[in-house]
Amino acid sequence: MFKLQEILLVFNCKIILGANIGAPVTTSATVVGVNTITLNMSIPIGNDYRLVSANTTNLGRGGTGVAFPYTCAGVCTLTASEWGGTTTGTYYFFYDWVVSTACESSPRTPVNVTVTGATAPVCSAYSSPTNGATGVCPVATTINWLASNTACRTATSYLLYFGTDAAATNIMNGVNIGNVLTYNLGTLSGSTLYYWKIVPTNAGGDAVGCTIQSFTTAGNPGSICPGLLGTGVISVASLPYASGAGTTAGAVNDLTSANTTTCGSNSYLTGNDQVFYFTPTTSGTITINLTSTGTWTGLMLYDGCPLSTATCVVLQGACIANAQSSTGIKHLQLVLLQT
Repeated sequence: MFKLQEILLVFNCKIILGANIGAPVTTSATVVGVNTITLNMSIPIGNDYRLVSANTTNLGRGGTGVAFPYTCAGVCTLTASEWGGTTTGTYYFFYDWVVSTACESSPRTPVNVTVTGATAPVCSAYSSPTNGATGVCPVATTINWLASNTACRTATSYLLYFGTDAAATNIMNGVNIGNVLTYNLGTLSGSTLYYWKIVPTNAGGDAVGCTIQSFTTAGNPGSICPGLLGTGVISVASLPYASGAGTTAGAVNDLTSANTTTCGSNSYLTGNDQVFYFTPTTSGTITINLTSTGTWTGLMLYDGCPLSTATCVVLQGACIANAQSSTGIKHLQLVLLQT
């Protein structure tokens, strides 16, 4: 603060030997006596700032009791006089500063904050079986889902709802199965529609709005095999049976030496294949005839699924007989026993 009569003051904040910081502040003091001039300057964090008079107005100064630096604790430090920017033996009266930090009307008060509780997680995305899937293996049926790990809302465990009712509750009703992403449902009934739902949970509560999924199991493990054989699969309901004229063209080479039980030479597993399957109801002798104008044809007869890897406890099938040669005509005759 200082005494003055009506004068015009222009102040400017600038970096030493550098550019101005903001626009100059102009103020007019008209009251005789002690005046406090509000500069209202916003000064960014930095060093080597100078507060100077931007016009010819002269302010009083003194050299008694000068003790640079002057410190506003936690805000700024006045290190020297404006004169030359490094003078420490002279004190300019407009350095009687009143300084405040932005958005503060009073000194800051330390506050200790304790964060408690948690926010309930979000629902998981489902992996398998896909919703509405059919022909699902009823043995060791496994369901899978993705982790619910949204920031600050991570699930610590999961609740399983499972049943034959649409609400998925009559077998397992919100059972906490732990912090896992897969679950083996065990052996289920064949040809049955099941419903399931996963609800992530943590200390903040359960996820809300999680959807219910469904799948239908296969009629029995053996009924799955035909669906695994690809294209060109024909069911023979009863004997005698005649396929009529046809071709394997376009039937695709689904059965190969890599996935099929060897039955004779694997060389006959390199072309397009046609599969006929049937279940005998009585014991007796059967004859299988292949008439073709082509060459290098083969007939392979299996008891069970011809795949070389067991699927859904469908055991690997056994080769019963084969007829393979460079000609197009083939015959197989054997006795089948109904069991």
